[in-house]
Amino acid sequence: MENLPICQNPDMANLPRYLLLCTALKLIAVNFAMAGGSIPPTRDPNTPGFVTARELPDGANPPVDANGDFIIGPTHQPAPESLPQPGVPKGTVSEFTMSSSDSN
Repeated sequence: MENLPICQNPDMANLPRYLLLCTALKLIAVNFAMAGGSIPPTRDPNTPGFVTARELPDGANPPVDANGDFIIGPTHQPAPESLPQPGVPKGTVSEFTMSSSDSN
């Protein structure tokens, strides 16, 4: 095989793209790891161009009969239907592991 520059050698023509891709993936992995394995949300709800929403104080829920978009805080009150109700039976959660060989 004749001596060709790396960019003209058919076996090496994609090497620069491959190296760039590897570098980009490594940078993404490093940033992900530095963020503690999870990337926090970056959307600011007050950014121009986003849907206009009314920001509620932390701990407040929007009125039941209100229409629109609301921004609620991280410690908003749970919905009433998700709280224990009087007269509603309470259940239990049981966990077990069964091998398929124990099954009939």
